[in-house]
Amino acid sequence: MELVSLQLEDRKPTQFAVGKTDAIDVGLATVKIIPSTETAISAFAICGSDFCYLDFRAGHVTGLCISSIWITERSNLDFSQGPISVMCQVPLKARGPPCAMAGLIFCISGNDCLIAQLDDDPKAVPRRLNLEGTPNRLVYSEQLQTLIAASIQTDVKPITTSTPRQRPMERRVVRGLIEFLPTHGQDPMETFLLHPGEKVYALAEWTYTNEQRKRYWQLVLGTGLAQTDGSQKGRLTFLQRRVDEQGRASLKIGKYLSFPTPVYAIAAYEATGLILTYSNYVSMFRFSVEERKWVVVTKFALESPGIHITTAPPLVHVTTAADSVITLHFTELPDDESFSGSFKPVAMEGGAREGAHHLELHLSGAPPTSLTTPATSDYTLLLA
Repeated sequence: MELVSLQLEDRKPTQFAVGKTDAIDVGLATVKIIPSTETAISAFAICGSDFCYLDFRAGHVTGLCISSIWITERSNLDFSQGPISVMCQVPLKARGPPCAMAGLIFCISGNDCLIAQLDDDPKAVPRRLNLEGTPNRLVYSEQLQTLIAASIQTDVKPITTSTPRQRPMERRVVRGLIEFLPTHGQDPMETFLLHPGEKVYALAEWTYTNEQRKRYWQLVLGTGLAQTDGSQKGRLTFLQRRVDEQGRASLKIGKYLSFPTPVYAIAAYEATGLILTYSNYVSMFRFSVEERKWVVVTKFALESPGIHITTAPPLVHVTTAADSVITLHFTELPDDESFSGSFKPVAMEGGAREGAHHLELHLSGAPPTSLTTPATSDYTLLLA
């Protein structure tokens, strides 16, 4: 369904003309518009699970502004707002004595009647979700429009022996857990358990569109798998999400690649590439459509393990565990082979520094004179 805003222009005392028109997709359900009692140029919109505030106060400058409304309870962060079916707002100015409930909104959600006061300014809404394990990685999926958390789950299992004991022996089993968190509600929509002793170090989405414009989505995991001698091997695991005829979704392993050490960081590179780090290397893989497999393109030796990657082709930024941030330039090589290229370092910090994360800031305007950057109106700052 679309939400359409029309601007009526007063041409003559008895004539109006339709000016600027905007059509915005808001969902699949029917959109309900409820007038606001604050001003004549604001309203509320309900569409399925979406509850929005429409504001046209800025008029011709910014047009129609749409803000999401989230009802929260400060004393209960576990509260989750369900779909709103009906709502109304108490008038701000009513006849008679002043009303203590002026401006409050009344909403029907399921079997509940929610009474709330709108904040004057937009702000972050705190919310707490219950997980089955201890989270250590979190990403937001644009494709699925949901949060995906990687957690560590610990179970205690008894050890069976042939010799009777007064006190039963137990052992701790640690494994990774993938949970898909809902936009509304508390319980995870889907979960996936990894092998015992396997821990998730990195999460990334990878999507591929074939020639028929069919789009494939996979969740890529970088993991470490504990060995009996105390060391860790690494795996790059591709999880596929499938939906059956009844609409039930499930996660299955599509394929995985093995590595001598844990895979610490992953990032997508263009349409068919992945950049990852393991041991003291940063490596590029390309997906071969003809052979339906991942091919190693090149790798580059780092001074210490890379723990965070971002890509801005042809640049790859890597935060290392003990040597700050390094920026690599990837160059395609003219070769008869399908995939060939090389990494070349183009920027790095002079001294060793423990790293954890970095952030790219894309800015416009002339760069500061203290930065040794090419003369350009757009540039990127890397904060680490």
